[in-house]
Formats: sequence, structure tokens, C-alpha cells
Amino acid sequence: MIQAKKYIEDVINDNILVCKNIKMSIEKHLYLLEHSEEKGIYFDEDAAAEAIDTFKRFRHTKGDAAKALFQLLGWQEFILYYTFGWKVKATKKRLVRTVYVEVPKKNGKTEYAGGVGNLMTFFDGENGAETYIAAKVEKQAKICFNVMAEMVKMMRMESASVRRTIPAPNSTRIFSHESNSFVTFLSKDSLSAEGINTHCGIVDELHAHKDGSQVENIETSMVARSQPLLFIITTAGSSLGSYCYQYRNSCIDVLKGIKEDDTLLSMIYTLDDEYLEGDKWEDPNLWPMANPSLGIVGGVSLENLISSCQAAKNLGVSKLNYWKTRHLNFWVSSISSWVTDEKWKKLQKPIDWKGLQNRLAFGGLDLSSKFDLSAWAVLIPPIEDGEPFKFKITLYLPEDNIENLEREHKAPYRDWAAKGLITLTPGNVIDYAYIRKDILKDSEYFDLQGTGYDRKFSTRIVSDLTDDGLELNPLSQTTTVMNAPITEIESLIELGLIEYDISPIVRWMMSNVALYTDTDGYKKVNRNKSGKVDGIVGLLMSFAQYLIWRAKGGDTSAYKSSEIFYV
Repeated sequence: MIQAKKYIEDVINDNILVCKNIKMSIEKHLYLLEHSEEKGIYFDEDAAAEAIDTFKRFRHTKGDAAKALFQLLGWQEFILYYTFGWKVKATKKRLVRTVYVEVPKKNGKTEYAGGVGNLMTFFDGENGAETYIAAKVEKQAKICFNVMAEMVKMMRMESASVRRTIPAPNSTRIFSHESNSFVTFLSKDSLSAEGINTHCGIVDELHAHKDGSQVENIETSMVARSQPLLFIITTAGSSLGSYCYQYRNSCIDVLKGIKEDDTLLSMIYTLDDEYLEGDKWEDPNLWPMANPSLGIVGGVSLENLISSCQAAKNLGVSKLNYWKTRHLNFWVSSISSWVTDEKWKKLQKPIDWKGLQNRLAFGGLDLSSKFDLSAWAVLIPPIEDGEPFKFKITLYLPEDNIENLEREHKAPYRDWAAKGLITLTPGNVIDYAYIRKDILKDSEYFDLQGTGYDRKFSTRIVSDLTDDGLELNPLSQTTTVMNAPITEIESLIELGLIEYDISPIVRWMMSNVALYTDTDGYKKVNRNKSGKVDGIVGLLMSFAQYLIWRAKGGDTSAYKSSEIFYV
């Protein structure tokens, strides 16, 4: 039996441990088989088997398996089986145009990608095939290129026909005289050059890319090909605002049926969400779920994983987060985050703001320079026992500066703006009139008791809002002022007594928060070591304003602060 078929059976029958993402990928294959007629597609068993057999002629280039023929594992064979087997009836060409593989380190993804590149370039029957390897930096792209070159060198030693058609690779190019096809690697800037006509694009470690320009440029350069392939390989990363994380989420949306794209195959190996909480992830029996090459020669050693995990624990949270990202494919911040994403995302819920009209409210205003992101936060405290605090955050960016800020902050601001999660103001600087208008609107809708703000960048708008009759209080970003709201919010999160509208940008900002603790144990946001956190700082100032109101004798029936608050 072809290993791919056994892998399908093992996943469906729970004979092997895989995460839900992988099970959905297998189920999609079975779904397409069932609905192939209505979709105008078919599965070509011979083409799939040919691709697998050709791949097995390649040899490993590194480690304990160096020079050995590829013995494809089930998951590796399934990717080839699916990618090269599915075809469109009308054209007889391949259906799959994009493969996204997210798998931890040491699972052989670079060697595997090199084999896919050679298969597509020299054994796909494509005249003039052009294969480009792209990475964040040229040095990274050359790693996969060198793997492909070594494979070709070994093929040349074994095969006279390969020696006749493919000269010895040089340091920048692998070339075939017979088909006029070649492989090379690209720097970031060279990909935008005219004349590129990509048949196969390999994007290495997408999580490290600042934006999606390389992926988008490769896709654009494929339009003249009849059956091109974009092959993306990556481990997880540390930014929930990165292009890679957004791409990953889009892949999962396709698996769940929220979006439709039969030309995409995604294989995302990680632990299921229920194992991300607390210390559940520490069980080595779960680690095969994220590491499909665990225990094989040249692959991942369980003993090494266990020892490296313990070493990371000994070195602190930052090192442990890095270990979990690289070896279990957790998307966690590389800094010591304030609140884990697992806890924070549980607090997302659709909030009916229409039902909260005239409720007591407190504001927080965090303004950056006129060229950057600014935030307005509104906090609604509870009036009944067990009711959570609710908050909303409105974010602002200057429209003409959004592309520069995307690159600088590594965040998909344009996509978030299109979804209504960011307000764009015209021009290349923020028009504070937009923020003032929203604050006045909220002050009329809610019973706004006061707004905390940072003095920096706030002079003009504070004066205008004061003239409008609103109460505003300057709050310094010191441990003395910020410790109380930070401590209170920590407790509320543990109790599940905070809610916010479903928002990837608010999740991203929380993942960027790093705290500073002074010698007295008081805390503040460490903006020098944090990413973009404007919305969360706005939330903290709105909560500080609430605590000021409580200290002055304000009251609700459901909540009493346990902190002594000083201003």
C-alpha cells in the first residue's frame, strides 16, 4: 500500500496522534473524492504514484540519513499524493497551486522542500521551468538551494542521463540543458524584477518575513504557467500580527469551510488548543501530535526534546516560549508576555453594545505621534454579581502611512482596516478630529464619568475635549500609577470577568505586552521591550480612571476594588 493511503486511514481511524488541523486536511481529501464529479475534478492515482516514486530517487544530504534514499514518511507522502494527484477535468492540469506546511524544527522540512523543488524543476515535464527559493534573507534561501544542489550532485553520480542533461550546479544556479529549466535563490528585492516566470516558488520560514510581499510577488509571477506550485514551509512564530499568522488563520478557515479554496493544501502540525493550557503541553506523549517525524533516523529525537525542554525551563520564560514555538509550533511571544494568548482569547465574545446604552463608562486615550497608531478605549464596569467588565477599543492610523507602518510593525493593518478594526484618517498624519468625534459620540451614548490620558502627544485634543465639557485626567505611565489597574485586570482575567469583542488586533496587542517590575514589586508596561500595545495601554488607563472614580466614592453594586490606588 502507498504510505499516503495508510496515513489517511491511520488519521481517520485515530491510529496515530495528530492535531485537529491535520485531521481536517485528511477529511478534505475524502470530501473532494466524494464531491469530485460536481466540482469538475478527479484524482489521478498514476500521477500521484509517479511523483512519489520519483521523489524516492532523491537522497538525503545531511545528518544520520545523509546519502540514504528518501524513505518517505506517511505525512510527507500524503503531501505529494494530494498535490500531484488532484487534477481539473477540463484541463487535465493539477488542481493544487499552493501548499502550506507548518511543522516544528528538525522534522526535515528543508530537505523535503528541496526534493519538491527538484521534482517540480526537472521531473515535471515543464519546459523552461523556473524555480525560485525565497526567504527573509539570502543566507536562509541558500540553505534550501544548497540542499537541492547536493541532491542533484548525487543524482549525477548515479545516472548518466542526469549527467548529460544537468551540468554540475554552481553556487547560484542549477540548470537543465534538456528542458531549459533552472533553480536559483532570491534576495527580497530581486523578486520584484520583471521577467520572472515562476513554475515553482519555495518560500522558507514564512514566520520570519516582515510582510507578504514575497508570497504575493511569486503568486503574481505564476500567472502564465498552467500548473505552478507555491510551496511554503515554516515553523510557528512569535507575532500574532505577522503576515504568516494571518496566512495560517486563512488556511484554517479553509479547512473549517469558512472560506473555500480547493487549490490550497495546508498541513499545520501543532498541539490542539486544549493542551495549550497550564502544563498539559509538558506531557511528551502529546509531542508526536506536533512532530510527525518524531523518532525516525535523522528526524526528531524524543530524548533530545525532553532534555532541551528542561534546559529551556531552567533559562526562564523567554527561552521556554522560544522552545515551545520551535518544537511544538505554539504561536507565543518570544518576550515574557503579560497574559498568555490561551487565557486572553477565551475572553473574546460578541458584545451587544446597543444593550449597554447609558451605562456607566470610563475612557482611556493613548495617542502616539501623528504618524503612528493611536487608541481610544471605553470600559463598562459591571452592575450585577458575576457580570464581567466589558471594553471596546477603537484604533486610528493615517491612511497614507499604512504601508510603511505595516512593514515597520509587521502587522496586516490594511487587512484589519478592511474588516473595520482600524479607522483610517486621510493623509499621512492622524486627524485628531476623527478621534474627538468618536469620543464625543461615546460620551453621549454612555454615561462617561471620565477619561485617563497620557500627557504625551495629547495637548490639543485634551484642550478641545475639555472645552466640550468632558472630564480628563492625566495619568503618568509609572509603576505607581499603572500597578493597580494591571493587578486588578490580572485578577479579573483569572476569574474570567473581562470580555471584549472578537478582535485579532486586540489579541495581537496583548501578545506584545511585556511588563517592567520595580524593586517594590510594582508593575508597568515596558514599552521599550513591548511591540505595539496602544490599545492595551488605553484599556489600562480606562481602568485606572475607573479606580480613581472608586477612590473618590463612586460605587457599583457588583464590584469593589481591593487595591489602594495612588495618583
